[in-house]
Amino acid sequence: GLVPSLAGARMDRAGILAGCVAHQGDSTAVRCRFGSPDATRTLVLMGDSHAMMWVLPVVRTAEREGWRLVTLLKGGCSPVLGTKWVADCASWRRAALAWLQEHPPELLVMAHSDDYRLVDRDGKPVPGPFNRTERKITLK
Repeated sequence: GLVPSLAGARMDRAGILAGCVAHQGDSTAVRCRFGSPDATRTLVLMGDSHAMMWVLPVVRTAEREGWRLVTLLKGGCSPVLGTKWVADCASWRRAALAWLQEHPPELLVMAHSDDYRLVDRDGKPVPGPFNRTERKITLK
């Protein structure tokens, strides 16, 4: 009797993200605006699906506080420079950062998974314990 059903809850986004997420293969910095259009303060929420999970509470907060909220979202793409996952993430990130440079917000919130590999300028993994792909776990 739950709405959405438990099986469907994983994909439920209350419709708020419809048209607000860049799709795989698309490098466009899709932006959606929420809250007050006349606000003097702008908050930007940027990131992957981990940022998407924050949209509903951040929209409610922006509306309550009289802020403008802009989202820059793309599943599977970290907003952090030097991370690599999906091939079109770098071009999406460049487009999003170019928009941010032209429209600097009062607050930028970046959220993302920690599963991304850090890479150097040549796309080679950066060695170190912070790269999840290089962590080894031994079960005893």
